[in-house]
Amino acid sequence: METEWVEEEMRSLRLSDHRLTVRTKGVIEKLKQRPAVSLPEASGNWAATKAVYRLLGNPRVEEDAIRRAHYQATRERVAGKERILAIQDTTELNYTGKQVAESMGHLANKYTCGLLMHSVLAVSEQGVPLGLLHQQIWKRDLAEKGKVKERRKKTTSEKESQRWLDSLQATEE
Repeated sequence: METEWVEEEMRSLRLSDHRLTVRTKGVIEKLKQRPAVSLPEASGNWAATKAVYRLLGNPRVEEDAIRRAHYQATRERVAGKERILAIQDTTELNYTGKQVAESMGHLANKYTCGLLMHSVLAVSEQGVPLGLLHQQIWKRDLAEKGKVKERRKKTTSEKESQRWLDSLQATEE
């Protein structure tokens, strides 16, 4: 029954190679079983961990295709509902202190590095999460670090706040 959820959720996932699609669904299943642990812990052993990292690093595994499959499943869950709540928020993914942090953008202050993720979560009127409607992940340009006062000169489309409007438009679509 557990695997059925992944098959249903990722029903529309089509990667360039059927084997990659099957492998991706298997990784999602493993991560779903233990969502609060690291990839090595969820994988169970070094060989399985290495296989997951190879899969995630494969240029033919498109993160947008995985997201689109989830969005499609979410659209099917919300179809026919009289009202849903579309909750937006931006989350900081803080990688400060990790080896990869140097390749990331800056976060809230000059000592933190990572990514920003803006998500729109569909929720029923009863408060039941129905899935993501939209998600954007980006990094801030390190060259722009410390130029907070400059943002008043920018148009909305040049600011991070444009992400809220983009998400609203994507949700309405």
